[in-house]
Amino acid sequence: MMSVVGILLDENIESRLFAYLRTRALATGIQISAVGEPLAPGLGTKDPDILIWCEKHQYVLVTDNRISMPPHLAEHLKAGRNVPGIIVIKKNVSLSALGDHLLEFVGTALPGEIENQINFATLPSV
Repeated sequence: MMSVVGILLDENIESRLFAYLRTRALATGIQISAVGEPLAPGLGTKDPDILIWCEKHQYVLVTDNRISMPPHLAEHLKAGRNVPGIIVIKKNVSLSALGDHLLEFVGTALPGEIENQINFATLPSV
C-alpha cells in the first residue's frame, strides 16, 4: 500500500487551482506540484511517463483527461506498475470548492484506498 505524498496537476489544469491548492495545502502536509514545474515532469510529457513519475514520487494525479487516461492507467497496471491514484475533474466548477474537495479527498484517504483507481470529482458546475 502506498502513502500519498502529494498532488500533481496535469498541464491543462488552470494555474489558479494550483495557486489555491499551494496556499491551502501548507497546513495539510500534502505537497502540490504541476507538470512543467522544476522537479516535476516537463510540459509535453506523455501520460504514461506522468503515471510512472506519480508512482515513483507518490503523487496523486489530477487531470481533466477523461478520454485517454483510463486506457493509460490500464496499460500501466498491466505492466505490473501502480499509481497512488488519479482524480479526473470537470472544468467550470467552483475553484475553491474543487480545491477544498481535492485536499480533503487526498488528505483523508487511507493508504491504498484510492491506489490504482480513477476517481471523478463530482462537483456542481458554476
